[in-house]
Formats: sequence, structure tokens, C-alpha cells
Amino acid sequence: ILAIGMERILKRNALVRKLVAAETLGSVSVICTDKTGTLTEGSMQVIEIITLGEHLNATALPLLAAATYEQHEAVINALQIGSLCNDAVLDQSAEQNGSGYIGDTTDIALARAAAKAGLNKEALSQVLLRKAEIPFDSRRKYMATLHHLNDKAYIYIKGAPEVVLSRSRYIE
Repeated sequence: ILAIGMERILKRNALVRKLVAAETLGSVSVICTDKTGTLTEGSMQVIEIITLGEHLNATALPLLAAATYEQHEAVINALQIGSLCNDAVLDQSAEQNGSGYIGDTTDIALARAAAKAGLNKEALSQVLLRKAEIPFDSRRKYMATLHHLNDKAYIYIKGAPEVVLSRSRYIE
């Protein structure tokens, strides 16, 4: 790998003053990658939504906008939670560049999936007001938000499945 990298640098007539990174790469014996698309495409995206009663491919998300709530209640609720328990922000200048959102890659992926299904994050946020949050932390492995609608309170949580499920009492 080191030799191939140096060959490419030489073909471009580049001058490298410090080869510390290249030398370090030469001593690497294992390279780990993930399948999220972050490494290859620079972005993450929702591929499937699996609830207790439904399995939906993300290509069907635009169809949810025309469907009734009762037809896909669990999926719409999951998308709503993913949208509201989320710190991604719609940015007009980023939207012109094609990305639309700024923030954490996971949050952006969840916000985009909800938007494809016709859920407007800003409109939801105005109806279900966020009153408090526990920000995501790599030690806790989850994020939680508290929302109020009229006299009811809702706590939405997203995170590592093993952490979220260990904190759950039952599954609907």
C-alpha cells in the first residue's frame, strides 16, 4: 500500500515533506471499514425500517406521504421519533449544495428518511415542543428528548439497540 501510494504521488509530481502518515500506514496490518456508506459516499442513509409489525425498504418512503397513518402507524412513529430525537438542522445554503442538512451523519440520515416520507421536522418540532434532552454520548450510546403536546409528555430515545432495549420494559 505504501509503495502504491508513493507511486501515485510521484506520477502527480507532488512533493511530500513529511511522510509520517504514509509510514504509519505502511505499518498497519488490519484495516476495518463499515457498510454505512460514510467511507465511500461521505454520507449515511436509511436503507430499511423494521418495526415489530412491519419491514419497509427505504425506497418506499415517498409512498408513505400518500398513505394513511393507520396503514403504517409503527413506521411513521419510528420516523417521527428519528426526526424529533435529532439535532440535524435544515440549512438553506447546504440545501443548494445538495445536502440539505447539517449535523451528525446519523441525525442527517434519519432527518432525510423522515422528509422522504413527508414528515416535516420543523413542523413536528413546533407541535411537539422539545422541553429537555440528554445529548448523545459515546459512553451512554443513546440520545433522549422530552416533548410536550398539550398536557401529555413524550420521551423519545434513539441509540444502540442493546442499550435502548435494556432500558425498555415492554415492546408494543
